[in-house]
Amino acid sequence: MSSDTYYIGIDLGTTNCCACVLEPNNRTSVISYDNGDRLLRSIVCFNSDGTITVGKAGLKPREITKGNVVTNAKRIFGMAYDSSHVSLMKNYCRAKVVKGDDGNAGFFIPSLNRIVMPEEISMYLIKEMYSHALAKIDGRPIGSVTITVPATYTLAQRALTRDAAIKAGITVPIRILNEPTAAALAYGLDNEKEQKIMVYDLGGGTFDVSVIEIGDGVIEVLSTAGNNRLGGDDFDQKITDYMLADFKAKEGVDLST
Repeated sequence: MSSDTYYIGIDLGTTNCCACVLEPNNRTSVISYDNGDRLLRSIVCFNSDGTITVGKAGLKPREITKGNVVTNAKRIFGMAYDSSHVSLMKNYCRAKVVKGDDGNAGFFIPSLNRIVMPEEISMYLIKEMYSHALAKIDGRPIGSVTITVPATYTLAQRALTRDAAIKAGITVPIRILNEPTAAALAYGLDNEKEQKIMVYDLGGGTFDVSVIEIGDGVIEVLSTAGNNRLGGDDFDQKITDYMLADFKAKEGVDLST
């Protein structure tokens, strides 16, 4: 690594995103946003006035009602509209899920009167994180940008992620890294003896378990499995359903409507 070069890492999550800068002295700093948060909610709102709001501020009740707010886009990222998984995930995305021109699932956004694909949502999220990272670096040279993706991502999904990053304005080399590999690197396990380790990843939209092998400076994902319908959002939904049902039984009022 060059003595004066900075590097940017991006975790493009289902419910939250995070970005950090690796400085030449190997010091890592997490990017914060205008509201002071160091997590960027994976939300994009296409406002009725033509503007776009990225992050937590995009949760606007009026725009949600109109179908202009997209959440959980990663849950249907690069997936066929006719798949059973997409049919189960539709309700998590807030915006209306429809079939795109390529047969994959996308969102019909009334304020735009067109379909927006999940990779476009990723583009807006990456653009927001990248712009804040650039502001922190303040014109200093950037070596590359690394974006983490699930180990289960197909080559097509990885290519869509790379394309989203390019459209977000990233001109330096882009590296796509498996999330369990990133976890092993973050804990410094690549500097230890040759070994096999298991990485648990319980995120907002998935629960994955991966076995990775470390040796001779190489980290390889040997196997991965999990449930892409089990995550923090699913826990929240179960709690919400329970409270709604309990209130309706006691008070006779259906708050879900």
